[in-house]
Amino acid sequence: MWRVFLEILNQAQAYLYKQPIAFNSHALGNLARWGHWDGVWYQEIEHHGYVLHHLANGQESSAFFPAFPLTTRLIADVTRLNPILAGLILNILLTSIACFFMYKLTLTVAEKYGTKIKISKRKLGTLGVLCLLLYPASLFMSAYYVEAFLMVGFLGSIYFALTNRLLWSALFIIIATANKSSGLVLLPTVAVIIFEQWRTGKKRKPEELIKKLLIPLIGLVGIGSYMLFQLIKFHNALFWYKSQLAWRVPSKTFFLNNIYQIFYSHLFQESYYGSKYYYALYLFIMSLPFIITALGIWIAIKYKTYWPLVLGFFSLAIPLSTGTLLSLDRIEIITVPMATFIVIACVKKRSYMIGFLSVLTLSGLALVLFTLGFLRVLFAG
Repeated sequence: MWRVFLEILNQAQAYLYKQPIAFNSHALGNLARWGHWDGVWYQEIEHHGYVLHHLANGQESSAFFPAFPLTTRLIADVTRLNPILAGLILNILLTSIACFFMYKLTLTVAEKYGTKIKISKRKLGTLGVLCLLLYPASLFMSAYYVEAFLMVGFLGSIYFALTNRLLWSALFIIIATANKSSGLVLLPTVAVIIFEQWRTGKKRKPEELIKKLLIPLIGLVGIGSYMLFQLIKFHNALFWYKSQLAWRVPSKTFFLNNIYQIFYSHLFQESYYGSKYYYALYLFIMSLPFIITALGIWIAIKYKTYWPLVLGFFSLAIPLSTGTLLSLDRIEIITVPMATFIVIACVKKRSYMIGFLSVLTLSGLALVLFTLGFLRVLFAG
């Protein structure tokens, strides 16, 4: 239903504007509208592999990890489908898997950290899934983007870590790190989960803790394999990192000061952002660091667990260290597991539940605006 709704937005907007698609996938019609921005880079990798472009701004396809475009290419070769269509179908399946793990994770968090909850498991898990699907940047899971793959890695890894199946958790870390460098956030997050389980367990031998902490390091196979490829092809294992710098804001000042100068100093200047849409978008993005930090602290105080705080901290530290808020809303989708604590807190009181559903409704409206804005970029004017 979520994907059909987003597609209705896509088709309706395309019909209203009646303008041509802005790149070379006319055979797909309006479905091709889901494949621009970063999607163009993934298409480049899918068609030609990793090649040097020597662009003046320093941007290279090496900044984008291989798991998604290579999987798309494999599906396209086997099924003879258009690669973009193959990627969109893949993301529908991956989003379904991500929803399954969000459902299971919500129930696991409720069992592990919540007291007795007077609501059926089906309704509880469904609320968790809604948090994932109604997050404003969840639209990227429906596009020709890597986010659906990434969310499978994050939700699966945290779920298996909380249920003490560490080898499975490590395998899902591989999925995450093979798709994006932000997958590395899982290593400290899972490490804290392991430590908390060890601390409250019966066997508190240090060697047992060390043994368990080594298992998630298997997850480095994902990014490690890509670095090995980069070393062989470009003679630099960190060439992907060098390429990513081209998308960042260069500055000699402290990055927090740089962020303030670019965004927060213009907080009340709608004209600075060019339109009401972009002004509303950046108001949301600028609020995310405060929301995520406050949520992590609240969980730590109320539920005496710290892995959500660690997840939130590192998810913010990596993008903010670049000195820009660029795509922060999309990056922060990896913090959705923290929302499971909001779910179990709100189902206990009717007044809280009403507020929670109101927030979900507003988030859904933001999802509509974000989706229309994402698709609108394809058109001139």
